[in-house]
Amino acid sequence: MVEQQKTDEESGAPVTRARPASGFASRVLNIFVEPKRVFDFLRDRGDFWRPFVFHFLVLSVMGYLTLPGVKEFTAQYMNMLGRETPAGVVLKDYIMAPVNVAIGLAISFAVLGFVIWLVALIFAGSARYGQAVSLAAYTYFPVLLGKVVNSFTLMVAKPVLGDPVAMTVAASPAINYTSLAQFIGGSPILQTAFLPVGIFTLWALYLLVIGLRRSAGVSATAAWVAAVTILAVQMGLYALIAFSISMGLKAAGAG
Repeated sequence: MVEQQKTDEESGAPVTRARPASGFASRVLNIFVEPKRVFDFLRDRGDFWRPFVFHFLVLSVMGYLTLPGVKEFTAQYMNMLGRETPAGVVLKDYIMAPVNVAIGLAISFAVLGFVIWLVALIFAGSARYGQAVSLAAYTYFPVLLGKVVNSFTLMVAKPVLGDPVAMTVAASPAINYTSLAQFIGGSPILQTAFLPVGIFTLWALYLLVIGLRRSAGVSATAAWVAAVTILAVQMGLYALIAFSISMGLKAAGAG
């Protein structure tokens, strides 16, 4: 690793500091093995569009590969609601798949970027939204890895609907078995709520803590509070999804 030598102003002792990662490919690698270099790079600049496009392309390819199985899986659930839905993939599905990926990523990064921007503004006294959405895009890489693993798992082991309330769990086998959700039984809503408490999501939140500290100048305590709060909100949203599915099934007389 290339390093820069600096001198501490008080003691005069040399201080070693990692040189910020320069190329996008090196930043993608370093976000997994040496994230501090990435967030040092993002301290004085933004880099949103390159990771956004990278995430979009990977998720679009994975979406196309898993589309037949997911469409069949979703059709089972929709038919339970009394909405006859063919399980076969049509041209519209192939068109809408990348559109939905782009919209989903844009909304996720915009919302998380706003939260990061707000945390930095409150606890560091200054914030730039461009930097905040860049942090959101780079901390997403572990989640992207989890989605890739999950996609390959879906292609090998076709999802089985089982309890439709736990539909999100059934569609996320790799995520389920790397989270606390696998230990929750008897309550599909609670099981779904614990899907975010797993390797990939917690990894992303840990990167967020590093990013808030090194890029945005937020204290360790404030960074951890922000990460835990985001995790709690994620758990609540997942539980709300399962609850909504349960209410939909009851309304249709299927639950």
